[in-house]
Amino acid sequence: MKKIIAVFFFFLSSFFIANGQTDTLPLVIKGTLLQSNTNDTIKNATIIAFIDSTQKFALSNKDGSFSFSVRKIPDSLVITEIGYEKRVIKQFKLNNHFILLGNIEMINAINSLTPVVVVAQKKAVTFSLNKITYSVQSDTDNNGLTGIDVIQKVPLIDVGPNNKIFVNGKNTFIVLLNGRNSGIVGTDPSTFLKSIQSDLISKIEINTNPPAKYKLDGYEYVINIILLKKLIDGVFGSANGSVDTYGGYDLGYLLMAKAGKVRITNNSSFSHLQGPASEFLYENNNKFTKYSNSQVGSLKNRSNTEVSSLDLSYEIDTVKLFSLSCYYTNTAISSISSLDNLYKKNGMQYNQLHRNINNNDKSGFFYLSADYEVLLNEKRNSLTFSGKWYNNYFANKTDYIDRSVTFNKPDTGYNKNKGAGNEYTFQIDYAKYINSKNNLDFGAKEIIRKYNTSGNSITSLTANNNYTQNIHSLYFAYTSFTDKNSLTIGNGVNLTTIKYNDLLDNKKYNKTYFNSLPFVNYAHQLKNEKSISFDYILSVKRPSLSYINSGINYSNPENLQTGNPDLVPEIFNDLKFTYNTSLFKKPLIVGIYFKNSANSIVENLYPFQDSLLLRSFTNGGRFLSFGTTLYYYRKLLKKQTLSIRATADFGFLNLENKTLNLKNDGLTYKLFISVAYKLPHKFTISTQNFIYSRSFTIQGYSQNFSDMRISLTKKLINDKLNIGLTLYQPFRKRVKLESNYSDLAFGNFSYTDFPSRYLGISLSYDFGNIAKVFGGRQKRKGIKNDDLKD
Repeated sequence: MKKIIAVFFFFLSSFFIANGQTDTLPLVIKGTLLQSNTNDTIKNATIIAFIDSTQKFALSNKDGSFSFSVRKIPDSLVITEIGYEKRVIKQFKLNNHFILLGNIEMINAINSLTPVVVVAQKKAVTFSLNKITYSVQSDTDNNGLTGIDVIQKVPLIDVGPNNKIFVNGKNTFIVLLNGRNSGIVGTDPSTFLKSIQSDLISKIEINTNPPAKYKLDGYEYVINIILLKKLIDGVFGSANGSVDTYGGYDLGYLLMAKAGKVRITNNSSFSHLQGPASEFLYENNNKFTKYSNSQVGSLKNRSNTEVSSLDLSYEIDTVKLFSLSCYYTNTAISSISSLDNLYKKNGMQYNQLHRNINNNDKSGFFYLSADYEVLLNEKRNSLTFSGKWYNNYFANKTDYIDRSVTFNKPDTGYNKNKGAGNEYTFQIDYAKYINSKNNLDFGAKEIIRKYNTSGNSITSLTANNNYTQNIHSLYFAYTSFTDKNSLTIGNGVNLTTIKYNDLLDNKKYNKTYFNSLPFVNYAHQLKNEKSISFDYILSVKRPSLSYINSGINYSNPENLQTGNPDLVPEIFNDLKFTYNTSLFKKPLIVGIYFKNSANSIVENLYPFQDSLLLRSFTNGGRFLSFGTTLYYYRKLLKKQTLSIRATADFGFLNLENKTLNLKNDGLTYKLFISVAYKLPHKFTISTQNFIYSRSFTIQGYSQNFSDMRISLTKKLINDKLNIGLTLYQPFRKRVKLESNYSDLAFGNFSYTDFPSRYLGISLSYDFGNIAKVFGGRQKRKGIKNDDLKD
C-alpha cells in the first residue's frame, strides 16, 4: 500500500510540474530607498505606479525596501516622502517577471528648493475580498510595542486573560508565519507574540475564507503574520519578562538569525503561575437514594510551564523552499486542597469526613514537522509536501488522607492515571493558477493516531485501553474572482476508521465513518471599501480520546468522568453572513451566524455511589446557535490620542438531549472593549474589559464572568524598552463564580470564591541586530532573494 501511495504521489507531482506553466504572470517591482548623503533607509515613503488610467500604491518598509505586483510595465513610478524630493522613474528593465530597481537614493529637500509633495499615507486597516489587513508599520503608535500588543489592534482579534487569542470571539483559527505553517506560532502564538517586537512585523492579515486544506480542519479564519524583509544578514533578538504580586513570573526570549538563504528562529519561555487560595462550596443531592453531600474547603494551585520552539527555513532557489519546525512544551500543575465533607441520608447525618488532597498533573507534547514547497510560475502554482510527527503524554497522581470525624477512622490512598500517544500526518497540496480569474486547489491527507491509557480508578479497578484512528481525506476547491466578486466552491471527503480495545470490559470496537463536507463562499466588493460575504460549510468534529475512554478518569476523588466508546463524530451546519462597512469613516463589521447539529456530543451528569456525580457523554444532543457579531474601532480627539475598540457577540443557544428528554436554552454574549489614551512623554494608559455570559449545558449553567485590566506603559531608550504596569480587577477585590445543575435524579450547586485583584509588572527589550559584522553598519549591495511568499 505504501509503495502504491508513493508511486501515485510521484506521478501526480511530475504531472503538475510538467503542466503547471502559464504565460500570464504578474510583474513584481522591487527596490530600496536610501538617503543620498547618509545611506540610511527611508520607511513609510509612498510609491505610486501609474498604469494606463489606474494607480497602485505601496509603502516602504522599515528597512527601506518595497515590493508589489502589477499586471504590466508601468508608464511611470512616483516616489514621495515628506522632507525629500519627489522621484519619478520612467525607464524600466524587465528581468524574468521582475523589475529590480536596486537602491534608489532620495535627496533631502532641505538642500533643494524643490517643493515637497505630500501624499496621504496608507491606511493602517484595509478591507478587501475575504481579507482584512493591518499594516503594522503604518501605525506609528506601535514603536516599542510587542507583537501581543500589536495584534490586539487587528479587527476581530481580541486577547483575553492569560494572553488567549480570539478571532470573532472564537478559537477556530490557525496562525501562519509569512503564509506558511510554522511551529514557532502554530501551536502557541501568544508565546511568540510576547517575544517579537513590532519593528520586525510588516503586517497582519486575517483571511475570512481560508484555503480548503484549513477549512476542512475546522478553521474559520487564518491569521497571517508577515515579517519585514531584512536585507542585512544577522541575528535579531528580544527579551521579555513579567512578575505579579502573587509570586508568578514569566521569562522569554526570541532570536531570529539570517545568513543568505537560511533563516533560523528560536523562541523559548518559562512561566510560573501561583494563584491565591480559593474557597469553595459543593452541594450534591441524590434524589433517588436520599443521599446528600455538602463539601466546604480551600484550594491552591501552582504551575510551571516551559515552552521552546525552533523554526528553520532554507530557500533552495527562487521557487523551492524547505522548512523544518519543532515544538516542545511541558506543564506541571500541583494543587493542594483541604475539604470538610458532611454526608446525610434522609436528612440525617451519618458521617463527617475531613480530606486532604495533593494532586499532581503533568502533561506535554513534542512535534516535528517538515514542509517542501515548490512555487511554480512565480507565486501562482504551488506544490507542497508536508509531514508531521506529534507525541504527547499526560500523567496524574492524587494522594489523599481521609479522617472520619464520626467514626474516627483514618484512611490513606492514591489514584493514578496516565496516557501517551503518537500522531503521524502526511499531506500533499496543489494550487493551480488557471488564468487571471480562476484558481484550483486540491490535495490529499493521511492521519494516523495511536493512543494508550492506563490507571486505577476510585473503584480500585484498573483501566487499560488502546485506541487507533486512521483518517483518509481528499479535497478540492475552485475559485473564480474578478475585481469585485469572488466565488469559492468545494468539497472534502473523509473516511475514518477506528479500532478501540477496552481491556477493562474485554471488548473490541471497530468502526468506519464516511463524511462528505461541501462548502461555498461568495464575496462582493461594494463602493467605498464596503463588502459583503456569505459562507456555508458542513463540518465534522470527531470525539477526543477522553470522550471515548471507558475507564474512570478524575482530577480528585470527587470529580469523576467516564467516556462512551459508541460516540460518533458530530456534524455541524455553519452559515455566516458578514458586512464590512464604516461608521463615521471608521471600520465597522457586522456579522450574522447560524450553527446547528442534530447529533452533537453533550455532557451528562449522573448520580454515582450515593453522594457523588459521574460525568459522561452521548450523541443524543441537538445543538442550535444563532446570533450576530459586531466590531468597531475609532480614534477620537484632534491629535488622535484616544482610541476605542469594541467587539460584541450576541446569540441564542438551544440544547436538547433526546435520550434523557432534557432541554435548556438561553441568551449568550461576549463583549470585548478596549480604550487607550496617549499621554505626553511616551506614556500610554489603557483599559481592557472582557464580559462573558452564562455557560449553558443540558442540565444547568455556570455563572457569567467579567475581567478588567488597567495598564500604564512607558517607552524608553529610543522605543527599544517598553515597561508596563497592569492592575487586574481594580473594582473587584474578590470574584465568586456559581454553577447550578439538576434534573429528576439529582441536584447540584457549587461556587468558588477567590481573590482577583493583583498587580503585574512587565518589560520587553528589542536588541535589534546583535550580530553586526565588523561592529558597524553593513553596506547594502543590491537586492537579495526575498521570500516569495512574504
